[in-house]
Amino acid sequence: MKPKSPSHQIMGEILKAIRLQQNRTLQDLTRDLKIDTSGLSRVERGLQGFPQDTLVSLLGYYGIDLPALLMSAAGLTEADIEEARRKSKVQKPEMAPEELCEAPTDDGWLDHNPVLSSRQYAGHTMLLCRRSF
Repeated sequence: MKPKSPSHQIMGEILKAIRLQQNRTLQDLTRDLKIDTSGLSRVERGLQGFPQDTLVSLLGYYGIDLPALLMSAAGLTEADIEEARRKSKVQKPEMAPEELCEAPTDDGWLDHNPVLSSRQYAGHTMLLCRRSF
């Protein structure tokens, strides 16, 4: 199959290079992050992309802070971000997202719930909405 776009192909190659540099296998990611092996393989070949939250989780697993990386690449400072918040009237979050709420304890009810599921991403439990195909 042909890559989705040149940027998808380059991003896939970068993600694969990071994975190989850290001596990780696709199966490691499937086990640790609950990311589908075939989906990750398609991303690494440039055939599809990731949702932003999955990309952030994957890079976090690799020890890469995506927001800090983007700020650095663009030459931005925290003052630039504060200025953007001020202009858009978006307030800086008082707490980190993981501190805002506790993930529900899975006492088995999620196994029988047709809409919700629980997954571990980068060491954090996430409550997800299942998709239908």
